[in-house]
This record gives sequence, structure tokens and C-alpha cells, in this order.
Amino acid sequence: MKSYKAMRPLSIIVACALAVCLIFPLTRDNVSANTVGSGTCGENLTWELDDEGTLRISGTGPMTKFQPPTVPVPWGSQREQIKKVILGQGVTQISQYAFYYCENLTSVSFPSGLTDIGDQAFYYCRSLTSVVFPESLTSIGSLTFDECRALRKIKIPNKDTTIGHSAFHNVAVTSAGPIGDGYDYEFAWTDAIPDHAFANCNNLSRVTLPDSIKTIGNLAFAACSKLSEVTLPSSLEVIGNDAFDICPLLSVTIPSHVTTIGARAFECRSLTEIHFLGSAPSFFETSEPQYKASFCYVTATATFPCNDASWTASAMRTAGGNLTWRRVHHFSNGICTICGQHGEDTYPEFLLADSRLSLEVGQTKQISFTGAEAEAVKWRTGNTDKASVDQNGVVTAKSQGNTWLYATTLDNREAKCLLMISDTSALTLPAEKWLNVGDTFRMEAENANGQELTWSVGNKSIATVDGSGNITGRRVGNTWLYVTSSDGRRAQCILKVRAGAIAITFCGKRITEKTVNVGTQYQLYCANTGNLEVIWRTGNSSVATVGNGVLKGGIIEGISVGNTWLYATLPGEQQVKCLLRVIPAATASVRYTEKTIKVGSSFQFELYDPQDSTATWWVGNTSIAQVDQNGLVTGLSSGNTWLHFRAEDGRTGKCLLKIR
Repeated sequence: MKSYKAMRPLSIIVACALAVCLIFPLTRDNVSANTVGSGTCGENLTWELDDEGTLRISGTGPMTKFQPPTVPVPWGSQREQIKKVILGQGVTQISQYAFYYCENLTSVSFPSGLTDIGDQAFYYCRSLTSVVFPESLTSIGSLTFDECRALRKIKIPNKDTTIGHSAFHNVAVTSAGPIGDGYDYEFAWTDAIPDHAFANCNNLSRVTLPDSIKTIGNLAFAACSKLSEVTLPSSLEVIGNDAFDICPLLSVTIPSHVTTIGARAFECRSLTEIHFLGSAPSFFETSEPQYKASFCYVTATATFPCNDASWTASAMRTAGGNLTWRRVHHFSNGICTICGQHGEDTYPEFLLADSRLSLEVGQTKQISFTGAEAEAVKWRTGNTDKASVDQNGVVTAKSQGNTWLYATTLDNREAKCLLMISDTSALTLPAEKWLNVGDTFRMEAENANGQELTWSVGNKSIATVDGSGNITGRRVGNTWLYVTSSDGRRAQCILKVRAGAIAITFCGKRITEKTVNVGTQYQLYCANTGNLEVIWRTGNSSVATVGNGVLKGGIIEGISVGNTWLYATLPGEQQVKCLLRVIPAATASVRYTEKTIKVGSSFQFELYDPQDSTATWWVGNTSIAQVDQNGLVTGLSSGNTWLHFRAEDGRTGKCLLKIR
């Protein structure tokens, strides 16, 4: 048996240990967490996940290339537990899909030797807030951090790092700029912004590019849906394909050193202003500029230096879009200090050789014009089913009917020509036909060539047609009439049914002539017009004039003694007329030029020898006298005032009232 003295040192050690345990109780920080999963993830890599959500990957070399479900991610079934990823020194590559859908992942520690991160490696890691990449990183794959909507800090210290398509789609960064300036998205690129660098950063609204940047890569800022302003550096030389595609830019200034602008570089439909500070760059050339040109789908005003001869019509057309081009002058005392021009730009009148042109189906014709260079003109037709036109102004008639040919210069001068296309073999009806309710009309089709015809209408409640082409108006409205020949040819005509024949009316009665006094006005109407516009005119405006009144009425006025016709015309060449006989001016009168009335008394006034049955009456001072609509005057207080009256035919007069 050991003596007490011999055991005393051991007892003291045990007691001290217990005391330490009481003072400093054991915690998770003092002991290792429990492992909940482990295995290999590469030829020389192992992984271990603990119950606190930390995933550690150790070893050297690249990860296995995961391809779910064929090559599943080894920790895939436990991805919801992962909160933190620590990649050990020696890990060189992160596989595609490695941490996709790790929704609770909040942080990642990257090793200094890491070179590549695969496609969708961190897809939908929606709790991840910050990523700082090592300088060794040279490649970030496509969609790598897509939908990481809490990601507010990105730092890329290697100027040679390449970015895959939509690598940072829908992240939370709002600003971008060089490292060290406090931006959300910090980068080390000094010469070129790589392809896809900021593509689909949907919250990015502010970007600062270093003055040393010479190239903006393909799709670099594509679909940045909040990027409405961008300042391009003066050193910039090349803007890549789709660089700012679908960005909501309102205005852009192209620096003077830019020599190349790629396809759809600015497919920004919100653009209204484009300012070129230097010579014309090389725009992306294509046979379909409306789809692939540098400024396709853009309607904006583009300006360029006044003294730069490189801005030819050909260069402007290559830019694409619906751009209106303007030279920029610097005027001082009416003279441009750069090119010496006096006053603003003046252009000759732009005219097509024909305002109307008749063509046969299949015929082509070169359209000639004056006032512009050939390359400065853009062409289009209103209805491409009727006629087409190429970029050189060669028109091809395609089907019978009419359509407009439009020509627009690059500085937005426009001319047009009506193309009237006929087809001698086509089954033909008139473009439209008017008829009254209850009337019947037999329609004839031209070029039937003895073929059997089948007739129909679109709305039988408006009009009907029998097998012989007899049309009957049923109620007011419009409908289509169709005819088909037995050999398959078709034609159509719009039927316009009105209540009855139109007529000019006065006071509700139809008239064919009207006597008018010089200096008087009358309101006439046109009956049975439906919703159609009425156009009024007189044959001789020196005798009588007419202006638009209310409810499709015409206000006529006698100008001088004589006769003239009044015409009311509706669409479809419907016209009715009325003879206007203008006689000398007449003055309405009563039997008194002045009348004395006692306060409180009344007196009935009547027109003397009136040509109309009624008159309008009023007094100048209603505190002295009042008058009703029938001409009954009542004295209210002592004083004088005028009684005024206007006959229905427009004649006017007055009488002095003395109230005593």
C-alpha cells in the first residue's frame, strides 16, 4: 500500500484538474464537433461534414467532375445542413454543381492555389453573402453564382480571370469598380473587361470603369436590367458583341478612340440619344441590320462631329436601328468654329419622282428621287403583302391593291408614293360600296371569265346577298362582301349601309336651297351620316363660307350678294348640295328705337315684319330691366339700358329702354 505522503502529489494534480474544469467548463469550442458525413471527392481529395454545418475538403488537386445524377455530388443528400465550406490548401478546382442548392451556405473559404470554379458550382446558394477569390483564380464558369440573391460582396483580384455566361445572375451587388474603392463588385481588370463579366447582374445600377480599359468584352453588361447610365472611359477602343444588350440605357456617349462596335452591342430600345465624339467606328456588318446591327431596334438621335469625313451615309446605315443623324456644330456669332459653316445644317427637299405609281403584279421598278445620297435612304412599304422594296429602292408588286411606299433619309426627311397594283387575271370587286337600308344592288365581279361565283357576307344582320350577287341593306353598319370563283380566286368588298340618302337640313327640314343675308350665319346639318365625318365647302367662298359646327353641322355665312353651291361630302364620294342665295344684309327691328317703361311695369316687344318666327332677347344691364325668351320686358329700377335681339335668320337689332 502506498503511503498518504506518496499519494499527495497525485491528489493535488487531480484536485487542480477538477478545479480547472469547474472554472472553465468544456464547450464545443474546446472539443471537436461530431462528424455526420465523410468520403472522397477527388483522386486525392477527401471531405468531412460536421454536425455544426462545416464542410471541410482536404488534399490536393481537382475535384471529381460531378454530373448529377450520373456522377452525384457526394454530400448532395446533406446539402441543407451545409452552412460553411472550407477548402484546404491544395484544392485546385471546384467541380461543376459542387455546392448547388446549398441554400443555407453563408460563407466559403477559397485556397490560394485555386484556379477554376465550374458551372453552377454555387447555383442557388441564396444565403451566401460574400465571395473573395484568390489571385490564382483564372476561370469562373457559367451560372456559377446564379440566383445567389444575398450575395452583396464580390472581389476578383486577378486581371486575367475569365467569367462564364450569367455567372452572377441575380446577385445583390449594386455597384462595380476597381479594387480598393469600396464597390460591391471589385475587380482588377485594367486593360479589358472580359466576356460576361457583369452579364445579368440585375441589381447593378452604377459602374466605374478605369481610364485604362481599352476593350469591353462580348455580353459584358448584357441584361443588366437596372443599368440606366454608363460612362465609357476615354481610352476605350473596342465594344464587343451584345456588350450592353437589353440594358435600359437612355443616353450613351461613344469616346473618340472607339474603332469597333459589335453586333447588338446596344440593343437598348430605351435609348434616345447617342453621341459619337470621334470618327465613324467599324460597326458590325450584316445583311439583316434590323436583327444584328450594333444599334438594332434603337430609335434615337445620333450626333457626330461636323468636320469628320468618315461619317458617310454608308457608315451611318451600317450602324442599324432607326437612327436620326445630326452633325454637331460649335457656333459662335453664327459661324461654326470647327468647320466654318454659316448657320444650322440645311438640306435640299427630298422628293420621289412619282407621288403615284401604277404597277402590274410581278413588275419591278427602280424608284428614283432627288435631294439625298442613295445610301442615305431607307425604304419600306406599308403592306408587305402588296409590295416589297429592297434597300436600293427597287419595288416589286406582289398582289392587287394599294399600299404606300415610304422613303426616309438618315436625317429623318421623308417622302412617300402611293403604289396602285393591278392584276389583269385577278377576280375584282370595288374597294367599297354604299347602300341604303332597304335598297338592293346587283354586284358585278370583274374578270370572272365565265366561272361560277359564290357570294357571302360577314354579317347577315347588316346586309344579305343572294346567289346572283344581289345585295340588300338590312341595318346601319359595315360588313364584308366575299366572292369566290369556281377556279379558286377570291375578292372582297366592304359594304357600308346607311339609314337613307344623305340630305342637307335646316330646322329639321330637308332643303335644296337657302336664302342668306350678307353678314348673317346659319347652322345647317347633314342627315343620315351615321358616324361618318362630314366635309363642308362652298363653290365660291367670296359669296359664302362654311365652317364646321356641332353634330356634323356646317355654319354658313353670307359674304357678298350672289349665288353659290354648298356641298356636304362623306367618305366614299357621297355628296349632297344646296344652292345658297346671298341677299343684302337685313337688320331686325321692332316698332320702337327707344321705349319708356315704369318700374314694376312690363311691355311685350315683337319683331317688325320678321322673316323668322322667333328671336333671342337680352338686356345690357339686368339690374335695370329683364326680358324673357318671348320678348316681355319688365322694369326693375330707374335707369337706361339696351334691349338686344337676334332673329332666327341671324339679323340683329336693339332698342333703348328708359326705366322711370
